[in-house]
Amino acid sequence: MTVSDDTAQGRPLVTFALFAYNQETFIRQAIEGALAQTYSPLEVILSDDCSSDSTFEIMQEMAAAYSGPHRVVARRNPLNLMTAMHVQTVADAMSGELMVVAAGDDISLPDRVEKLVQAWEDDGRRAVVLHSWTRAWFEGDDAPSSLVRFKVDSTIDLRWFTRNQSGPILPPTAVYSKRLFEEFPPLIGGSVIEDGPLIIRGLLKGPFLGV
Repeated sequence: MTVSDDTAQGRPLVTFALFAYNQETFIRQAIEGALAQTYSPLEVILSDDCSSDSTFEIMQEMAAAYSGPHRVVARRNPLNLMTAMHVQTVADAMSGELMVVAAGDDISLPDRVEKLVQAWEDDGRRAVVLHSWTRAWFEGDDAPSSLVRFKVDSTIDLRWFTRNQSGPILPPTAVYSKRLFEEFPPLIGGSVIEDGPLIIRGLLKGPFLGV
């Protein structure tokens, strides 16, 4: 099925954004997870923040060799922007209604996007931030060693945040609505990380959805 066919049937175009910097040790597995996604239509942006190792060359190699249904782009920043501005640069280029984020050392299960989008659709496309579970896998381990859970039964909003004074989600599991980039000023270098500002924007716009 082509992207146009999927979109015509009402399936939203989604962007899978893989951000990396000097992660040549892990990047192949991260890209394999991105390209193996079962959801369509999917735009995969492999984005390198001016790495000094072979991260970008591996991105280029794997993007060129890919022959599946997704649209795959490998890009590189001309200088190291750090995370917040790196994410903004990709947000400016994305075509999808949602940005599914991953770092160069994150491995996504093949049905990650499929399950997240289905939950978003079932909820009436209301959520501006989605998040899910993850397993921590340390170098040298034979298998993931711990399950990091989320507060699936909690209503995450500004009241929750002021009451708990902690981050409500684990950022590597996050999905952000394009609205969080379009309806706010650009992320700039004043914030080195992206998840703080985007989570606050999500709390202002709401709701969150745990999957």
